[in-house]
Amino acid sequence: MSPGLIHVQSEVHFHDLLKKNELVVVYLKAEWCGVCTRFGPVVERISKEKEKVLFLIVDVDKSPTIQKELKSKAMPTFVFFLDGKEFSRIDGASEQMLQNYTETLLLQKQPSFMENGILHIVKEKDFNESLKNHANCVVDFYADWCQPCKMIAPSYEELAKNTTDVLFMKVNVDNLRNVMTKCRVTCMPTFCVFKDGKMKEKIEGGSMQLLKKAIDDFKLSTVEYTKRDLMAAEAEIKGSASKSGTEKNKATMSPKTSSTGKKANPTIAQPPTKSAHQVSSSSSTKKSTTSSTHSNNNPPKMDASPQKPKVVKKEASSNSTPPRASQNILTSPYLSSVPPFRSPHKEQKVKKQKSPYLN
Repeated sequence: MSPGLIHVQSEVHFHDLLKKNELVVVYLKAEWCGVCTRFGPVVERISKEKEKVLFLIVDVDKSPTIQKELKSKAMPTFVFFLDGKEFSRIDGASEQMLQNYTETLLLQKQPSFMENGILHIVKEKDFNESLKNHANCVVDFYADWCQPCKMIAPSYEELAKNTTDVLFMKVNVDNLRNVMTKCRVTCMPTFCVFKDGKMKEKIEGGSMQLLKKAIDDFKLSTVEYTKRDLMAAEAEIKGSASKSGTEKNKATMSPKTSSTGKKANPTIAQPPTKSAHQVSSSSSTKKSTTSSTHSNNNPPKMDASPQKPKVVKKEASSNSTPPRASQNILTSPYLSSVPPFRSPHKEQKVKKQKSPYLN
């Protein structure tokens, strides 16, 4: 076993190793996990290649408290620590991702560097300080797997060499997810143009023509351009959208309705109830329905003749609920194709007619 790979024996042992080492990768596994068994040799090989990183192996069955502390719900899980604090994590087994994330962890102990007139950002701290210390900044968000990013790289370097009073930076989104999320970058390549710490333009797709125009706009001194801040505007829109959604959910709830939902919502229209004394005076209604004025000694006679079902149409009301399909099956807007209604009594008279419900 290599010195960079240690099996954690207890929770105290785990926290002691985190305090004494700056760069740590915690590998949570289980004996019943087949993927973990196959991935074990990969972890051991990478731990030998990355001598400056300490790899800790935690068996979740033997150390459930550590699993709970790290909020691991899938096996395997890799949690990366920088100076005792969680830096990033991977849920699942991917050798390439483990290599990339470990390399990113190593870069955190290295300073950002200049190359071909471009500042390559390694830490989020360096990114924030660059925006504060330079009035005009351009950031190229890229990824190693992005082919368009590689195509525009020479043009970006040429523009950086020929432009003065502007700091050109590059950010690898796989290494600095926090910066990508902060700038709300969703595709690669993306150029973000900053002036006095405020984002003035966001150019998706890597258009050099639009980037040059955005750099020329640094000379603008209008009130609209000075106040423009895309990051703050997008954050405000997102916050207002979530707030309006919360207020909408509260508005639909009744103040009398409990969390258990036992009481009915008064905003929902209830079907009208008829009194037992409301009896129709028409003779046709008396024959087909049971009147509430009949006594118990003289029960009403039931009409044995079959009656054709009637379709009762209810008047539309702004407070009433949408009609169900059973209320008006012929004209219901919620059904796309319904066979025509046929009375079963008519079906007995026409014996040779086939049922419309049979193919």
